[in-house]
Amino acid sequence: MAFMRQAKDEAEIKKLTLAGVKNAYNDLAKDYNKLIEQEVVLCPKCNKFKARGNFYLNKDYDSEFFPICKDCLMKMSTDYDKKTDTYKDNKEKAKHTLMLMDRPFIEEVYDNAVADVTNAVNEKNRSTAWAQYITMINSLPNWRGFHFKDSEYKDNSEYDDEAEIKENKAIIKKAKKRFGPGYSPEDYVFLWNEYQDWVARYTCETKAQESIFERLAFKKWEIMKATKNGQPTKDLDKTYTDLLGAANIQPKQNVNNSANDSLTFGQLIDKWEEEQPIPEPTEEFKDVDKIGLLIDVFFKGHLSKMMGLKNGFSRTYENFMKKYTVTKPEYDEDTDSEILFDQIFGKQGDE
Repeated sequence: MAFMRQAKDEAEIKKLTLAGVKNAYNDLAKDYNKLIEQEVVLCPKCNKFKARGNFYLNKDYDSEFFPICKDCLMKMSTDYDKKTDTYKDNKEKAKHTLMLMDRPFIEEVYDNAVADVTNAVNEKNRSTAWAQYITMINSLPNWRGFHFKDSEYKDNSEYDDEAEIKENKAIIKKAKKRFGPGYSPEDYVFLWNEYQDWVARYTCETKAQESIFERLAFKKWEIMKATKNGQPTKDLDKTYTDLLGAANIQPKQNVNNSANDSLTFGQLIDKWEEEQPIPEPTEEFKDVDKIGLLIDVFFKGHLSKMMGLKNGFSRTYENFMKKYTVTKPEYDEDTDSEILFDQIFGKQGDE
């Protein structure tokens, strides 16, 4: 069989001693026993014998593993880039491979894996969404007993992966610098947004204030995780409240506390706009002095006229200035001159 130790022919056996024949027999017996015990398996795709660890578990087969090796499944589910010697994910190929394996295609899980790989901070990241996805599908109990017919798809109108990935990638780079390594992309996005929310609402001019807001973001993240997993949050809530007290921003504290007193004018405006935004004025109070029209006429329109530009502003300028402009009358050389003379000196017939 291919890629297995071959038995020696008669001529080779004659050259061996008794001990050599015994060793050759033991080597063949070891390979044979590995096949019997299924320690090595022949992949029909690459025609190579590989250790059982190179195959995904699958209870639907008597051998309890899928017959095609992991390397071949990777090639079947991704695109290979020769220049960078890396595999790039291909959703349609992955879906086709899952159909062959009769494993479910959960689009949301696959897209999250793509986002995780794309947002990875390490420059030489060799992981693929396919490797993460198939590991989760095979190991987590959520999809135990699922087949390809149980696949779940997302509504494409509800999300824009490419734009979201670009935005998250920029956030993750900044968040990793502030919060340190070791967190998932989803965690980095949450921590960064929570920290920025604190900084936007309260003054943050010292390192101590930065540290408190960082800890508040961490605690909020821990509380969210614990709540999601059904764990108690009593101690976390107390720590969170203590941090609010240290920053002097607890809800029960006076609204005129030091944090609010030290807000910049821009932060105060932002706070007022969030809490008590100015409503739209009624029709009678909208631009009563026509400031917008005056800017269009005497700035934009006049500038367009000076530059010799023909546009809406220059025409607005001309129309506005007509009522303040005196135009010299024009007369026909024969008829109009006589009329003008008569108007000045009167007609001879009248005399």
